Amino acid sequence: MKKGVILAAGHGTRLYPCTIAVNKAMLPIYNKPAIYFPITTLMQCGCREILIVTNVETVAQMDKLLGDGRQWGISIEYAIQGVAEGVVSALEKARGFCGKDEFCLMLGDNILIDEAGDYSLPTNSTSTVFLKHVPNPVAYGVAELDADGRLIGIEEKPAHPKSDYAIIGFYRYSPCVWDYTELVRPRINGERNISDLNEILLKKGLLQSATLPPDVLWYDIGDPDSMLNASNRVADMIRGGREVGEPSVIID
Repeated sequence: MKKGVILAAGHGTRLYPCTIAVNKAMLPIYNKPAIYFPITTLMQCGCREILIVTNVETVAQMDKLLGDGRQWGISIEYAIQGVAEGVVSALEKARGFCGKDEFCLMLGDNILIDEAGDYSLPTNSTSTVFLKHVPNPVAYGVAELDADGRLIGIEEKPAHPKSDYAIIGFYRYSPCVWDYTELVRPRINGERNISDLNEILLKKGLLQSATLPPDVLWYDIGDPDSMLNASNRVADMIRGGREVGEPSVIID
């Protein structure tokens, strides 16, 4: 996997007033900016060319923080989503960057920490959503699985979830995804939702799922409690001598 995309254009309203002047992906998770974690995850997956899609208010700050990535042996580029029209609209800003290559997509407010240190992505040619067992699936996009554990449906924040497996903000896409992004229509809030894109791919037989093992921790830091929980776990690991969320340790 050579290319990765991070979406960090949201305004983080659930974290106001902290995000009035600062993008939530730049807020600290213990001792480093949150966006270091998705960068590190993409590097662990082999991505060495990364595009960050952000907004016009943030791009200069993001560039000052991360630069062009050469300090970590990678290439970082930036694209701007002018109007907040949802994840699929932000993803489309990466079409020219990704071209005909497979790529990993990660939402900038998602954090993955591999406690075992040895997790690697499944290698295949099919687009993949990644699942994590959660105690409160009503808060997420949820995977419907058949008796053999195969993905057969996707529900967005269902009142009565058909499983306890959340679809996290980390995806692997084949280039055929670009044939279907334009089919995603805005919802009532004006946003084009990635769950709708994944459902289209699933119905076309172009999507599968993979469940992350228990040793891979997942945090969606869109609210203060999740951000605090992630910071506390990172602090515990660092105090125990384990460096996490640090791109410099992935340099090869």
